[in-house]
Amino acid sequence: MEHGEGTRALRVARITRALAGWQGYGAVIVPARDEERLLPRALDSLAALDAPENVGVLVHANNCSDATADLVRARSGRVGELPLALVVSDDDQANVGRVRAETAQGAIDAGCSWLLFLDADARFPDKDFLLEAQRLTRERSHGLWSGCCDEFRETTAALAGRADPAGLELLACASAFRGRFLPCHDPFFRYTDGSNTLVTAAGYLAVGGYEPKSVGGDSTLGDRWLQKIGEIGFFDRSVVPSCRKQWARGQLGGFVFYPELVENLPCVRGADQPPTGCTAKQGFRALAIDLQSFVYFIAGKRRGPLESSGIGLHGLGQRVEQAFSAFCAQRPVTLAMELDAACLRLVHPLAGRYSIRLEWPAIEAFWRVGQLDGGL
Repeated sequence: MEHGEGTRALRVARITRALAGWQGYGAVIVPARDEERLLPRALDSLAALDAPENVGVLVHANNCSDATADLVRARSGRVGELPLALVVSDDDQANVGRVRAETAQGAIDAGCSWLLFLDADARFPDKDFLLEAQRLTRERSHGLWSGCCDEFRETTAALAGRADPAGLELLACASAFRGRFLPCHDPFFRYTDGSNTLVTAAGYLAVGGYEPKSVGGDSTLGDRWLQKIGEIGFFDRSVVPSCRKQWARGQLGGFVFYPELVENLPCVRGADQPPTGCTAKQGFRALAIDLQSFVYFIAGKRRGPLESSGIGLHGLGQRVEQAFSAFCAQRPVTLAMELDAACLRLVHPLAGRYSIRLEWPAIEAFWRVGQLDGGL
């Protein structure tokens, strides 16, 4: 079923009608704007997963100028064994926060019991991805879980056989540690992202849901949860995003956080022709900048608790170091980590040292203009 213009109430009501019969279902919500190139891979990957009963996929095609909606229609209401619904909106400028907020409300009004928010370019390497989502939501009626995003995986695969093994090892380490191990090991490093966030309907309503804003609404959902409920859970199933954003100055990297004016942060989501190799030094720099960006992001988001609890920036560095020690105990890595009063340092025998400054001016500069002043 498809929908066009209308007020918010009408748009939500139309979404609810599109999901008639989904009472008690888990709704996989996929906003999509001009995603004709990448959406098929996401739907194909969903179709290949083990399919639990009473789970459906809803694609919301928002202000598309391409064939995104037609591609969904061509699937005749199914993605593998899962029911597939389509909503089309074209009544205002694209606003992914508004799309998520209204789609979530429409799904809840239709009786959906839990919501899984994904991006339109994702792949899902874990066959039990949806089964695990359903299991978690059945265990906790008021739950919110931060999922992980394996942002280095596609770049690592593309460079296989064409890169220094030490460089590839560091890219794999970046993905495994920052993307999965760190937030799993320490709840302080969990945050909600529209690329992989799971929440029960009751939990979503309890914190007021998404803010309908174009940037940051997904993160705000987690902020509200921490204020009203407490610890965010961890959904230990990853998504693999595509290389679809431009390479930032030709650098490898992973963490997709772009404050206003940022052009110098690296990102694996790249152009159609990615770099042709990766040395140990390149891989090390990618890992280091990725981790620095993430630490600065968390520090800014959690500044209040860091200051009020007395943890401080040094304590934040200690938590990263402790998690890294636990990580190294489980797998051999050539990377080492050091901590002093002012810096968290990464050390590699072939690539040298990289310093992450634990000072508020450095973190404020990151949020204000995207400046990163760590270095080898």
